[in-house]
Amino acid sequence: MIPQTNGNTTACNEQPLTTPVDPWADVPAELKSRPQWVPWCYSRRKDKRGKRAKLPINPHTGQAASHSDPTSWASYDQVAAYARRNPRRCAGIGYVFSAADTYCGLDFDRCISDQGQIAPGVQAIVEELGSYAEISPSGTGIKIIVRAQLSGQGQ
Repeated sequence: MIPQTNGNTTACNEQPLTTPVDPWADVPAELKSRPQWVPWCYSRRKDKRGKRAKLPINPHTGQAASHSDPTSWASYDQVAAYARRNPRRCAGIGYVFSAADTYCGLDFDRCISDQGQIAPGVQAIVEELGSYAEISPSGTGIKIIVRAQLSGQGQ
């Protein structure tokens, strides 16, 4: 989904980026070297499940980025710098998967308990894959990026 634009900016809910000095220090250099990154913000509106969408931002223009338009993506360094310059606008940064790269992602929602325990089945998958994993912005999920290609139509 392409975010709605409001003049020169996406329709984002301004929420400060409240993370450590380098919240993305653990991202592998292999991923950082690929120019498939975008900053993102939360939408102002919630969907029917009560969740706010993550809207990609084109770091070159400040307008909406597209998952299918590589000209709206940038290098990791450019995107991290944009996010640091715009902490009230950016809630995070994200890697854009493309049919041309050799990566795909796994997203496990609501698998971390209020006590911070990862569901045993998800923990086993994280350990077995041995790939880059991070806690989702909600704090209740896990995202894993692996080198693999999906066959057929994946989401």
